[in-house]
Amino acid sequence: MKAVRINKVEYLEIVDLEEIQIEEDDDIKIKVKSVGICGSDIGIYNGTNPMAEYPRIIGHEMTGVVEEVGNKVKGLKVGDHVAVDPVINCGECKNCKKGRVNICENLKVRGVHVDGGFQEKIVVKESQAYKLDPSMPWNKSVLVEPFSIGFQANRRANVSEGDAVFVMGAGSIGQTVGRVAQYLGAKVFTSDMDPKKLERASKYGMIAIDASKEDPAEVIRENNNGRLADVVVDAICTPKTFEQAVKLAASAGTVVNLGFSTKPSEICSVDITSKELDIVGSRLSNRRFPEVIDAYNSGKLSFDDLVSHEMKFEEAEKAIKMIMDKDIYTEKVILILD
Repeated sequence: MKAVRINKVEYLEIVDLEEIQIEEDDDIKIKVKSVGICGSDIGIYNGTNPMAEYPRIIGHEMTGVVEEVGNKVKGLKVGDHVAVDPVINCGECKNCKKGRVNICENLKVRGVHVDGGFQEKIVVKESQAYKLDPSMPWNKSVLVEPFSIGFQANRRANVSEGDAVFVMGAGSIGQTVGRVAQYLGAKVFTSDMDPKKLERASKYGMIAIDASKEDPAEVIRENNNGRLADVVVDAICTPKTFEQAVKLAASAGTVVNLGFSTKPSEICSVDITSKELDIVGSRLSNRRFPEVIDAYNSGKLSFDDLVSHEMKFEEAEKAIKMIMDKDIYTEKVILILD
């Protein structure tokens, strides 16, 4: 079988491997049909992902068709369409026992710590695969994992109907966060400097703020009865945006950070304490796939206009370099397998 493997920084090759086989009774083998390219994949390619281990078959956004099942698999059968949760947890540590599997003390993520979905076949546990409606196109089903990130961020902030949510960054992940917030009944503001991203946000009912021209605080107050945002989600994740997020949260608000920056931010404790803010991190997703699938099936959560390019599996390196090229506009880029 063919696989996309990064052997070291900026050295990617398409390799022929022996086909992977089921080893345990709760395993399922999947014929991969679509995979998404994420920022973490880019980071593994260019050497900026601090968690990267080489060589690595990348890819943590993957969907496919069940090809074989182990003897103890009951909930899935051959031919089922599935999305794969890349989170692999131990089930034994304190965090797992508290139900926080996405921050397992022995966490592994497919495509980062173990081989991922950029291969023609993959074997996973039944518990890591979620059944999809077979009518769901492969260029939509591959977005289940990114939308699980959106659900996780919203759940970390306890977003509910009537909240004002400000999402900093209107790219792919920012869009999933914003659309999920809307699905949960929130009024959503989002900021960016890219006109295309802002136009798309407006199209889907968000109040779009051009960060190069407008003051987010003014726009939010004007459209929220003079109040700042109940929830601010930093989907840009620089030291400065984290500082801004704290400033833009209303009293009793929540700031959600999605980033892994190792650079410090300058935040005054008075900005947190005076408003009694909750500041939380949001990492991966904590078994949010069923929520995403149910929301999509309800017809109330749109997956439209998020994929900008569909490319062949063999074009993986071309796709990665295209995403890295700042002169080429891209959103979510996916690879389709035969």
